[in-house]
Amino acid sequence: MCLYIFLKQVIKQYNIKEIVEISFVFRMLNFIISNEV
Repeated sequence: MCLYIFLKQVIKQYNIKEIVEISFVFRMLNFIISNEV
């Protein structure tokens, strides 16, 4: 959840096009985290 809050703060600083890339990165990170746990 902390990572999600961090990403929300980052998204505020970026454009809409970059939000798509950030959401993709977030899915990648979420996938990696879920595999390690």
